[in-house]
Amino acid sequence: SSEVIEEVGKDLIRMEMIERLNERLTITPLGKVSASLYYLPQDIYIWYINFKQIENRGGWLDDRAISWALGSIPSIQMGYVPKNDSSRVKEYTYQLTKGGIFKGIFDSIIATDLYNLITMEEKKIAAKGFQSDCERIMEAVEKIFHVIGISKRQFIKEISIRIKYGVGRELVELCQIPGIGGVKSQKLYSVGIKKIDDLLDNE
Repeated sequence: SSEVIEEVGKDLIRMEMIERLNERLTITPLGKVSASLYYLPQDIYIWYINFKQIENRGGWLDDRAISWALGSIPSIQMGYVPKNDSSRVKEYTYQLTKGGIFKGIFDSIIATDLYNLITMEEKKIAAKGFQSDCERIMEAVEKIFHVIGISKRQFIKEISIRIKYGVGRELVELCQIPGIGGVKSQKLYSVGIKKIDDLLDNE
C-alpha cells in the first residue's frame, strides 16, 4: 500500500540511502554502496555509523571496537546467545562498554567471536561467515570510508589479513609471504622470526 511505501521511503531517508532533491528521491553515495554490493541498507548504515564513531573517538587500534563496528550489523545477529557462550560474550560486552566509543551496545556472539578471531583467542564458528565473505565485506567498508571522507587503505589491508587467517596485528607482515598462513606465521613468530627481514636473515 501507499502507507507501506511511504514508511519504507522514510526509513531509507533516515539511513541516508536516499535523499529528496527538488521534490525527487535520489540515491545517495551510501545507497549506491548498498545497491552495488547487495547488502541490506540496515547493514550498510550500521557500518557507516560505527566507523564514524571509530574515527571520531580515535579507536582504530582498539580491537574490541573494531570487532563491534564490523560484527554488530543486524542481518547476521542470532537473536540469542547460547548458554555455553554467555559468560565470555558478557565479558566482551562489559569491556566494550568500558571503552566508551559506542552507545546502545547489546550482547552479540558474532562480534565477540570476531574479536576472538583477530586476537587469536578461542576461535568459534560464529566468525566463519566473516572469513568466507571477507573480501566483499571489506570492499563495502572501504566504500563506506570514502563516503565518510577517510582513507584507511592500510587498515583495510591489515584487518582483511587478520580476519582471513585469524591472526593478531603482529603476524600481519608474515602472513603476506606466499605460502605462510595463520598457523605457520605463529610458529615462525614463536622462534623469533617476526617480520620478513628476519626470515631473509635466516636463509
